[in-house]
Amino acid sequence: MSARLRSGSYEADLNPSLGLPISGYYQPKIATQFHDRLYAKAISLSSGDERVLMASLDLVGLAKRTCDEIRKEAEDRLKVPKENVVLLSTHTHSGPETFSSNASLSETPPEVPMRTELEENIGWMKRMITFALEQAMKDERPVDRTSVTSTPVKGMFSNRNDPARTIDRTLTTLRLGREKRPLFLVNHNCHPTVLGANNVFYSADFPAYLSRSLAEKLNAEQVNCVTGSCGDVSTRLTLGNEFSKRRNLANTVRYGETLADLVVASQRNAKTLEDSSLYVASRQLELKVKKHPDASESERLRLDLEKEIKRTREATRRSKLELALEGIKIWEETLAANPRGLPSTMGFDLGVVALGEEFALVWASGELLSETGLMLKQKSRFGTTMVSGYGNGDIGYIPLPQSYENLEYEAVVSPLEEGETKRVEGELLRLLV
Repeated sequence: MSARLRSGSYEADLNPSLGLPISGYYQPKIATQFHDRLYAKAISLSSGDERVLMASLDLVGLAKRTCDEIRKEAEDRLKVPKENVVLLSTHTHSGPETFSSNASLSETPPEVPMRTELEENIGWMKRMITFALEQAMKDERPVDRTSVTSTPVKGMFSNRNDPARTIDRTLTTLRLGREKRPLFLVNHNCHPTVLGANNVFYSADFPAYLSRSLAEKLNAEQVNCVTGSCGDVSTRLTLGNEFSKRRNLANTVRYGETLADLVVASQRNAKTLEDSSLYVASRQLELKVKKHPDASESERLRLDLEKEIKRTREATRRSKLELALEGIKIWEETLAANPRGLPSTMGFDLGVVALGEEFALVWASGELLSETGLMLKQKSRFGTTMVSGYGNGDIGYIPLPQSYENLEYEAVVSPLEEGETKRVEGELLRLLV
């Protein structure tokens, strides 16, 4: 018989000072107020001699170096191997700048306005995240029932490059029942960008309202949103581009509460896990950084895209081109921030947290596209599989070959050489099959 599963939880405040830059959109902006609070939601799971510490962070992402520092601190203070510490950013585009994504290519954080204040805020967040992990360990209690559910989400999101492409519409939930109130992990597969580029209020976006509504309706002690394989999935073709008036708080609340209602309804068909023995594994890769486009090639691409956008009238095509143009501009900034040239490789982490053969959460430190997530779920040996990006770092997009071929945003802005996606997919599959 497997050792009984135990779980603990804790929510720590991650609210930054007002007046700091908000990260997530190309246009810089300064936070003036809060729509909702930002949290580090930690969960500790243990079974026998195995333990994993996980945290759901209301941030666009964290640089790998920052995650490594938190994980090492947890190892030193809490005696949990750093390989068993998993930090999953929710990828809200309405949180403070954290020097994640392409900034990870630089040896030092980029020169940005208020850099000193931002670094101080990151230092404070590191302490709060470690504190949350520690308190979750102290809160551990036996789990009396573990169950999973899955339900489809229709009409709310689409592939932002081509609405005809198949995306992962699954909303998957892990429920950890305890003596008082349950804990939930909710895995969705859409960019938390219902709030658009004009928003200047801090927010966890729709996951905040999903969590709040679900906690109220199911008397949950804590709800952790896990953002899945959604690198190319958003509300861009359902609510409009980043400056659309429909990218507002009312729709953010509506999206969150609608997803919460779907989770509640799905509990009627919850499947109990018979084996809750805990297994944790992680791996590290060195991925090749692309050499093209260089600065001159990027300039030519930008000028060509600007001309084509002026000639294009079809809405979906124009939206796709505008995205690619934004990507080229971001890549030009990346090159400019590294005048001595880009490194040849960059570190990349991935791993799995599994309960018996019935459940697995596989994660990677980048933005996985929907097709990759679907493939992993289809080939996984586990009864239910969650897929998460933004784990223990965020190096940016992990594009598909078609993304490179079609000069799509995800490939233009990605730091990776084209063939590296297959390496990432292969390593993730080895954890699941």
